[in-house]
Amino acid sequence: MGIQFRSSISPLIRFMLSACLIGGTALWSWAQPNPPQENALLWEIKGKGIKKSYLYGTIHMIPRDDFFILEAVEAAMKKSDHLVMELSMNMGLSSIFSTFRGVMLPKGQSLKDVLSEAQYDRLDQMMKENMGMDLGNPMMGRIKPFFLAQMLSGQDCQTGSQQSYEMYFKRRFKRMDKPVSGLETVKEQLAALDQIPMDVQIESLMEAVDNPGQGCEVFQQMVEIYRNQDLTSMMELMEGDQQLGGSLDFLLKKRNENWIPLIKEMGKKEKLFIAVGAGHLGGEYGVVNLLRQQGFKLRPVLEPTPQ
Repeated sequence: MGIQFRSSISPLIRFMLSACLIGGTALWSWAQPNPPQENALLWEIKGKGIKKSYLYGTIHMIPRDDFFILEAVEAAMKKSDHLVMELSMNMGLSSIFSTFRGVMLPKGQSLKDVLSEAQYDRLDQMMKENMGMDLGNPMMGRIKPFFLAQMLSGQDCQTGSQQSYEMYFKRRFKRMDKPVSGLETVKEQLAALDQIPMDVQIESLMEAVDNPGQGCEVFQQMVEIYRNQDLTSMMELMEGDQQLGGSLDFLLKKRNENWIPLIKEMGKKEKLFIAVGAGHLGGEYGVVNLLRQQGFKLRPVLEPTPQ
């Protein structure tokens, strides 16, 4: 697709990209057209033949102490017939195999083939010291650099008990005996990540090796912004990252555009509760604006975050 990254993936981008695996925290956006972005995580969708539905912006993993659910979200779930996430999270054998293949380098290739000897040795030493693993393990030695970067970054910053919004919503809908489905497949999500050039993946990995914990402060800032339901600040933080480059096109824009006809068709039959990464909501190519362009009426549901 001719997309080039200007430089290595920043710690913030590493955290956000990791969500693509399991449906949910890529918190990015584009330049916002006038009027300014309305700040809300929950949106009501009406009109154009769709049954009244709801759109909610998630963050994939959040410290348990920061996790919150608005009363309006609980009410929206009860009113809805069907939970729709980025992925259904009903992982059958084919999805498990797709994930396994997707995180691995091509057959016959290992990290020794893509890293320099010095890079390989530094990574191996860090994994032995911090994770009790080594690259001599045939499986560990074939994981793509990007995914190893997620493992190392997650260990540095996501300490303590974590909560997943996707898993929470899935459990709630299962208890109500309501269906759960996804807007895309594991294979489709992994295909987007595969467009990240190998040299960029390697730079990201070595950043995580050489600067452990570098992105933790930014991660905590993102959690605070999310708790404030502040899409404007979220967008400003993302747009201020000079290393974002052209990744938005294949990681968000095209995916959002692919979701709109699916939402339209499903919404004709059932009341939907749509839960996707919060960064998919705002901006010119965000789900909110794309649905409005199709003639749907979207209203932010404003409610203070519980303390």
